[in-house]
Amino acid sequence: MDQAVLECVKDAFDDDEELDEEARREWEEICAQKPLTAKSEVVTSTDRERARAWARWEAYCKKIHLKPGRPWVALVENQRIRNAPADQIFTRFLETIAKDSTVKRLTLGPEEFIEEPRIHSARTISGLWKTLRGVAKFMVFDPLVQQFPDRRYLYTITGKSGERTDTPTWKITKWISDTLPELGNLTREQTFVKKEMTAEDVILHLHTLWYRASDIPCSPSDRVAYHTAVLVLACGGFRSGTTLQMPYRDVEFVLVRDPQDRSQAKLVAYITINQNKQATNVIRKDQKHMLTFAVTIVPSRMLCLARLLFARALSDKAFKDEFESLEQLLSQAKFEHVEKIQLPWKASHQCRCIIPLAYHQFWTIWKRTVLVTGARDAHQRPYSLRVGAGGRLDKGQLDGTLTSAMRNYLLSHSTRVFEQSYQPRHFRDDVTRLCFGEQVGDHTALFQVIQNSSLERDPNAPLDATMEDYGAFEKRRDLTALRKLHSEVGQGPGGWDSDEARSIASKIQWVRAKLASLVVEQRRQEYFYEADRLRAQGLSTTALVQPQQCSDRSSSIRGGAAAEEIGKLFELSLQMENPEEKDWRSSVSLTEVLELYLDGRGRDVELLLAEARPARAVEESAVAKAPLAKDCRCLLCNMWFFSRYTLSRHNTNIHYRRGKSGNQFTSRFRCPECRSTAQNDVWIENVMHWSNHTESFHGTKCSPIPPAGARDENRAWLAKFAPGTENCPPGRGGMKLGKGMCYICLNEFSQAGGFYNHWAKHKAVIFQQPFPCPACLREKNQVVPIDGAETWYSHLVEGHEGGGPFGSLQDPECVPKKRSRAEQERSALAQKLQQQRSRPRARPPVLQRGRDVMSSECLGKKGIVGDMTLIDPRLHSEHSAQK
Repeated sequence: MDQAVLECVKDAFDDDEELDEEARREWEEICAQKPLTAKSEVVTSTDRERARAWARWEAYCKKIHLKPGRPWVALVENQRIRNAPADQIFTRFLETIAKDSTVKRLTLGPEEFIEEPRIHSARTISGLWKTLRGVAKFMVFDPLVQQFPDRRYLYTITGKSGERTDTPTWKITKWISDTLPELGNLTREQTFVKKEMTAEDVILHLHTLWYRASDIPCSPSDRVAYHTAVLVLACGGFRSGTTLQMPYRDVEFVLVRDPQDRSQAKLVAYITINQNKQATNVIRKDQKHMLTFAVTIVPSRMLCLARLLFARALSDKAFKDEFESLEQLLSQAKFEHVEKIQLPWKASHQCRCIIPLAYHQFWTIWKRTVLVTGARDAHQRPYSLRVGAGGRLDKGQLDGTLTSAMRNYLLSHSTRVFEQSYQPRHFRDDVTRLCFGEQVGDHTALFQVIQNSSLERDPNAPLDATMEDYGAFEKRRDLTALRKLHSEVGQGPGGWDSDEARSIASKIQWVRAKLASLVVEQRRQEYFYEADRLRAQGLSTTALVQPQQCSDRSSSIRGGAAAEEIGKLFELSLQMENPEEKDWRSSVSLTEVLELYLDGRGRDVELLLAEARPARAVEESAVAKAPLAKDCRCLLCNMWFFSRYTLSRHNTNIHYRRGKSGNQFTSRFRCPECRSTAQNDVWIENVMHWSNHTESFHGTKCSPIPPAGARDENRAWLAKFAPGTENCPPGRGGMKLGKGMCYICLNEFSQAGGFYNHWAKHKAVIFQQPFPCPACLREKNQVVPIDGAETWYSHLVEGHEGGGPFGSLQDPECVPKKRSRAEQERSALAQKLQQQRSRPRARPPVLQRGRDVMSSECLGKKGIVGDMTLIDPRLHSEHSAQK
């Protein structure tokens, strides 16, 4: 460089110049920046895959005493290492992976476990080699390029598309394809049959999801989310990663004026799909990574995506302005001079999921639904939804109305990829008619049927293992050893709740489930073979059908019976229904039913649909019979439980959900049990009121223990009845803020425990003889005689709004926690050894309506009250006047 230029640069950048404060801070920021790197950002799953591949390579290099980077340098420099060509190190490594990667698998034979190869396809080794090359680029070659810039063309591993046929990496790639499959007994073909799900297959799949809900266990939220996800995937052929766990911000609801009847409103949902498998952290020059499409309400309820999304939003209370129902929203909309009304979300719901379903949950429900449908190929993949959608969107399938460009835009790939990877093995059309035309006849209807992947299904195929099978499993050596180990660990210092004990218990459950699936798979193969043989001979297959092993399944699945009732609203064909059936179905609001179902109120769903049916169509009571060994029932969803503790835990985790969406007790509702038995409607105000009501009128075994924190919510509810409020009952001065009132003597209490002690004293003396209702005397209503505790409680419900917040409520802080399994076993052993001196677990006294559980010492030494003036002296004159 010219000397004058050097001097100019030196004068411009004087390192000795003293920096001011602003310049010093700026230089500190410059030095604090991360160094630049050419490594591209990848998704987390790809990063984990790269880490696993490189860890295997490092382990192999350690085995042969080599540094992991040395073979790569020798490979590109065409050098030998210890008299061996570098490429042979990599081929030996890949051959070792293919041969030595084995896994122990359960078997039904006497050996119990067998070792099988983990890798079956050469494509797996090819993918491993591609991943290793990508890791080696930034782990080995990028640092070398920075150190030796003049050799950057040497230290480069080109990609697949630009790879030369004379490079060492290409030779290894060719060896994987030509030689390795024979050495490692690998296949070059894909290991699955590519199928497509037609529109008829999708409808049958969703029909099975609801009509056979007792055989497909999942929560109400997961069932509705799965239904929604399948519809979205079937409509556009999108990848599952773009649909599952979709946030509210990607869905927009609007009301549009009906162009055919401008006085009516139409609900429209805009759904935005963020396509995956796109480059990240790039400056975009297009918008092909995002796609928005619209759906509206359609006649077929099973295929109505707008109703499903709207019901979810109502259940989650996601709208900024709350709406009672879809019908109310459509009827009250007023457009004035606009054509569209937006329905915004709450700010807190923008990032929440409107399809709250993870992929592993989607995969579990998918496999079970395919099995229950009766498919012979129980391993059919969700990929068939995308293949089927691609066929429907292809030009010619929709009378040529969709071009290839629009199809590729929806599916987010190119024409070459579509032609290569999205054609099912079964060719759709009649090739003989394509060749010979009218001479072979018209078999269009037949070929439309045989295109369905569900054509070969048999819904009577075995689904579950029998109780005899599970008994045989327990005789296996592996399960016997696990049971023994679990017992030893549980009785050790850590107890049954230790991590080790839980891990062993999980392994036992996994072994039992895996063995059951193997038994079912074997029996299904035998069933299909024998059924085909008998039917071909014109014989019946009735003897092959196994009886249902779990007749009480719907009672142990949350919302199972309600889901089957909802399935009756999803019509398969309106033409198949008689007019009367069609009328009652159309009179029921699907969004209202789904909202109740999502809120966990399965019993209300059953009652609502039972009331809507014609008299002749009403079936037997939907109340499930108690399954064996279960005698506690949740009155909200009809599930049965072994104990009151498990019922209470279910009520807290599923129906209460404090501070989370889906809390059923945020708004008042009618007791479904009273509604089903044609009693007077009782409105439940909060979770403590629910526990109070169920224990008083439906028994302890149907009454959950109030969860911790219920007292605060009860106090907030009491604030509504403070003096001077519009909710203050007539004839009373109201209750002080945060207090409940005794309807006998007007004493006020701020805590349930205080009222409990007070009411126990009343209960011990006042029900010994009939007396008039003191509350009715004060309000100067018609006198109602009270002749017992049950009459009093019934009268409070009918005449005094349920008796206020208290009554026989339990104090949640006084309820003991469940004992550990070790404590239970020690207690049982002590009772067995000392039956005469056994002492049950100490419990605080619990007040139960209709029973006297308090001792005389707790109630106090008071005699029988024969005069109402002893209850409340102010009643003497009023009582005498009414007499």
